[in-house]
Amino acid sequence: TAQGVADACRVGVETVLYLGAEAVINDAAMVACASHVWQAMNVAAAVDMKMASEDFSSFSARIPCLYAMMGVKKANGCAPLHADTFDIDEKVLEPTVGAMCALCHALDEARKP
Repeated sequence: TAQGVADACRVGVETVLYLGAEAVINDAAMVACASHVWQAMNVAAAVDMKMASEDFSSFSARIPCLYAMMGVKKANGCAPLHADTFDIDEKVLEPTVGAMCALCHALDEARKP
């Protein structure tokens, strides 16, 4: 244990438990809007992602957010997203940007009185 090692070395030890990021909770209205827009564009298989643990949760705890994953890997797979060997399937860039722009437009329109 940490305390045993500390005792053997005649030093103090302090244990701090870090629980990590909270779950990301998507805003229900944004999920509904994204589902409608992206399914109409035929670019979404599923939108209702319940949670992901990562830094984005600090935003979603404060303001309405939508965390969505877009399929960007090649059919034969690829390295993880943040790996230096990640190789995006560039064919997805145009439809992904289009899908995000369409969602932003729909959300903006929904905010108008």
